[in-house]
Amino acid sequence: QDLTPDVDFHMAPVYTTDALTFIRMEVPEVARPWRVEYPGAMHHVTAHAVAGQDLFLVDGDRHKFVSLLADVHRRWGTLFHGYCLMSNHYHIEVETPDGALSRPIKWLNQTYASYLNWRMERRGHLFDGRFKSLVVDADTYLHELSRYIHLNPVRAGIVPHPADYRWSSYRAFIGLTAEPPWLATGLILDRFGHAEPHRRTAYRQFVEVPGEVIIDPLQEALYGAVLGTQQFADAIRAAFAPATATRDVSRHAQIRPRTDLETVCAAVTADYRVPEQSVREKGRHRREARDVAIYLAARSCGHALTDVGAYFGHVGGSAVCQTCRRVERRLAHDAQFRQRVEQLASGLENSSPALDTPIGSTHAGER
Repeated sequence: QDLTPDVDFHMAPVYTTDALTFIRMEVPEVARPWRVEYPGAMHHVTAHAVAGQDLFLVDGDRHKFVSLLADVHRRWGTLFHGYCLMSNHYHIEVETPDGALSRPIKWLNQTYASYLNWRMERRGHLFDGRFKSLVVDADTYLHELSRYIHLNPVRAGIVPHPADYRWSSYRAFIGLTAEPPWLATGLILDRFGHAEPHRRTAYRQFVEVPGEVIIDPLQEALYGAVLGTQQFADAIRAAFAPATATRDVSRHAQIRPRTDLETVCAAVTADYRVPEQSVREKGRHRREARDVAIYLAARSCGHALTDVGAYFGHVGGSAVCQTCRRVERRLAHDAQFRQRVEQLASGLENSSPALDTPIGSTHAGER
């Protein structure tokens, strides 16, 4: 069963030789796929050109599209964990620090379509309907999805090796080109180690396995909208798929934080015995207490990343997201640090009334 809203039947016109009549036909209205959005979500996004025409005609078009990815990052704080531009479609792996997916991707597609129509001196639609998206369980599928995306040009017969293709993020992943600020390779590369350049070499070996048949991970999507384990998909479905709906709803806007930011900050400053100023104000040097406070506010208590950033020294959502990933990496290997953070999180939870827990906190904590 796809994760789509229920549909209603409608009256369909039937033309006859002598009159226009109507009969009730069981023809469902076109239902839009359910759009899952929440802070910290990871998505696979793709869009195709209408009628199979080309999206990118010359290299200048590809340069323009890549520059628009940078603009999306600057405008919304959106992070891209990989991309590949094919002739008539594109693939991108997108992380949404503040939950917004539809607005930035619509802006991306509309801006690029306007550019290409202007350059070609034409009018009309460029993209074949709405963009398609799947929410991705980063722990289990992000690296597999990255490999599949980067091998697109090889499967299409464009190049013999993915490193030969200029219009994907693969060359940045393996260290052949510099990483732009909007491209986040670390989350995927961390799965292959933490030492440079060994993790990039290990990732390249993972992608370029000779003769191996790579199964399309997109074919394993659950409920038509989720790429992940059954447990992850069930959690997403429970949180974002009400019984009936007639339009997209971004449920992250309805989720209430569990604990206010002042309480989070006070708990951390008391535990670390540091002044509030050292936690709330940004500085040149990393401070453990500040990192933990930001992590707890965003991941455990469910505050929007923009709100967390504003409270902790007016930093951007991307900076908050990077801090959370830094804490999560340490949690994975430092048992004493993990115990301390878990005790703080437990104390905050016990001091708060039972509210809706944002699915984003579960996802991010599993990374």
